[in-house]
Amino acid sequence: MGERRARNRVIGSAAALVLVAVAAPGAQAWDRPLELTDKSAGLVPQVAIDRHGTTRGFAWSKPGRYEVLSLRAGSRRVRRCRVPGSYPDVRFGYGVGWAANPAGAMAVGFNDGLENTRIFLASAAPGKCFVRPKPVSARGRTSKLGKIAIGPLGTALAVWEEQDGHGRVRHRFVAAAGGHRPGASRRLRRSLATGTIATGVQPAFFSRDRVVWRQTVAQPIDRSAGRYLYRTMSAASAPRAGRIGRYREVARTSRYDDVLG
Repeated sequence: MGERRARNRVIGSAAALVLVAVAAPGAQAWDRPLELTDKSAGLVPQVAIDRHGTTRGFAWSKPGRYEVLSLRAGSRRVRRCRVPGSYPDVRFGYGVGWAANPAGAMAVGFNDGLENTRIFLASAAPGKCFVRPKPVSARGRTSKLGKIAIGPLGTALAVWEEQDGHGRVRHRFVAAAGGHRPGASRRLRRSLATGTIATGVQPAFFSRDRVVWRQTVAQPIDRSAGRYLYRTMSAASAPRAGRIGRYREVARTSRYDDVLG
């Protein structure tokens, strides 16, 4: 039989991040747990395993300090990759997101406070740590982080809501090649359907780092009865999260709902 590649198994808890290494894919018993963060860590860890068997966990190791902990298959040696600027320069707020792709590239985004917040984005090429985060949202405007994603080719994507001086909320996004700083942000095109936005923008990567953008719009049919028509609109972008094409309706359903009434 050919050689079997060791794999990592992962256990996550709100109290601490624990990685468990197993000798072979068919092993029945867990190996001795390896605790990586302090028990007082207040962030539920996020984990991902790449195609090489390396397990990565994004965790809050101490107040104000975020880092990625990496454990290679069959090893108990932990590599730590701190998010630049997360401690002590940047005061984190309520928004933080992390994503990794099968090649091992990563993206991280976060808010820098609770009032007039700005969104910061940083990416990392496979096997590397993060470049210095760059602010991508406008200065002096309240922004709320929505989604962090990274494509198979390493394109990092951040989506957020930004409120202007008149109280209007707009969705904006920015993309960056793997390991590079992002460029200027772009306003996300609204779907052609009018109505109340029932769900936030939901991007997903596919071939050549194209992005499928999807959102659901609620249109009233009978407000007195609480009946609404929900239309799911979707559009695809050019490669590397480029120009967004025309939105098209991909699904619809009608139901009674008193939430939006």
